[in-house]
Amino acid sequence: MPFDSFVAAAVAEELRRELVEGTVGKIHQPEPLLAILHLRAGRRNHRLLLSSDARCARVCLSDTSPPNPPTPPQFCRVLRKHLEGARLASVEAAPLDRVLTLRFTRSDGERTLIAEVMGKHSNLVLLDDQGVILDAMKAIGHRVNRYRELLPGRPYLPPPAPDRPSPLGLGQEEIALRLSQQDDFPSARALLQAFSGLGGFAAEAVLAGAPSPTPEGVARSLHAYLGRLERLEFGPHVFLGAEGLACDCWAFSSGAIAPEAQREAAGMSAALEEAARTEGSRSDLALSRQQVMGRLRAALARVNRRLELLGKDLKKAERAEEYRVAGELLMAHQGQVPKGANIAELPNYYTGTLEPLRVTLDPALDARGNAEAYFRKYRKACDGGPVLERQRQEAQEAGEALELLLMCLEEAAPEELPGLLLQAEALVPTPPPQPTTTGRAKPAAGEATPKVKQHTSVDGWEILRGETKEGNDYLTTRLSSPDDLWLHVRGAASAHVVVRTHKRPEAVPRTTLLEAARVAAAHSEAKHSSVVAVDYTLRKYVRKPRGSAPGQVVYQNEKTLHVEPGGLPERG
Repeated sequence: MPFDSFVAAAVAEELRRELVEGTVGKIHQPEPLLAILHLRAGRRNHRLLLSSDARCARVCLSDTSPPNPPTPPQFCRVLRKHLEGARLASVEAAPLDRVLTLRFTRSDGERTLIAEVMGKHSNLVLLDDQGVILDAMKAIGHRVNRYRELLPGRPYLPPPAPDRPSPLGLGQEEIALRLSQQDDFPSARALLQAFSGLGGFAAEAVLAGAPSPTPEGVARSLHAYLGRLERLEFGPHVFLGAEGLACDCWAFSSGAIAPEAQREAAGMSAALEEAARTEGSRSDLALSRQQVMGRLRAALARVNRRLELLGKDLKKAERAEEYRVAGELLMAHQGQVPKGANIAELPNYYTGTLEPLRVTLDPALDARGNAEAYFRKYRKACDGGPVLERQRQEAQEAGEALELLLMCLEEAAPEELPGLLLQAEALVPTPPPQPTTTGRAKPAAGEATPKVKQHTSVDGWEILRGETKEGNDYLTTRLSSPDDLWLHVRGAASAHVVVRTHKRPEAVPRTTLLEAARVAAAHSEAKHSSVVAVDYTLRKYVRKPRGSAPGQVVYQNEKTLHVEPGGLPERG
């Protein structure tokens, strides 16, 4: 949306006609880069919108009333202090420039509000009657701009003047002469290099309006536009996109746009607001696309990680026969296996040569106990194989659907986005909001925060683990919420583990619960055991007895899982 020098001049003329001699009432700053001044002028109420947002920076009259933050920003408070009750004395647009100056009068002197509408460099600056900056919407220090600082207490310096001449005041012959000296004439670039104060949109309109593609013809077209500017004979137009929505606007009609793709607007402000609404919708859609694509990529990464874990589990399931043979041999040769051994070599009578089979043992168990452990692995592998295969197939299908949707979103046209975003929302719902603080005390100033590690399950749920006794204490009594799931190894010292549930404990998948249990088992005294019992309950059922040591708690209403120890990737 080009807010160029022609549009700035048209806006200034409209504001002079509608607002001068008006009184400032309320002032709001609904967004960090958007201010709205309410003025009473000509027995009517008006809203003056001033935006420094690079996406659609503008100054115009507006009918919109965005919601305001509960606490006004600092710049809004300064505007209220100095402009509420003031009278708008004048509105000026710098000649062929994008700087608007609004002068206000009040009993204690004059105040000046300067709107620099210059794309990403747009800003709003309030000055006192001596030209000293009272505040700026975007504070610009010496490190950002060595030429001028836009900070309270500094004298205001206007933006640096361009090194090219302005075409204002030049005759057609002089304009034509300068154009003929440009190597790439006729082109919009030649116009922009020859003169200051023109934007790309204006240059295209000037070229399209030229009676001939010669320096004299283009000079005649430019001179005509400058004449209308000096006489304030504006004709604001809105330009329509493929979907029939306003995609742009300008202070005049343009020969560079097809007649059916433009229409006259009620005023420059009306044209700017209509184009800004479309631009805002497109920006929101583009932002939604990026956010959804990020969620899809994260979901795809989780699916790939799940496929990797399922692949490992399937390899274990394929060893079912090995587990059965090891168990049978241990039962048959119990007397040959010394207690506390790590490895046993047993004659394998399942082969014709009786070649010894090397069997890994748990030194804490006797031969019979190790045999039973191998039989449990055998039954688990037999029972879990079909389930794991089905889960892997489902994960592969989910991954393919995510990859296809990602590809479609990357290549989608604007009109296709809403439908694709709905598909993405169905496939990867918006994550639940972060839980509010529990009201528990935080570490005092200067006190080190106890160490807590963060994990992410294959289903995308957050898992927290205390690293020390103090970390366990901090996690359980301060960091977690009552509806979070809390886990601890039964009958042994272990890390406290919490699954963040966002007040939806029933929605936590069993796979995430099992992963959290494996984390607890892997960080416990029982981490070398083949199977570990892990209790879990809601954190509200966990209580720390008065006077107990850090990390010591009692709990109730628990259930128990039996898992093999194993951790998850950590992230801080």
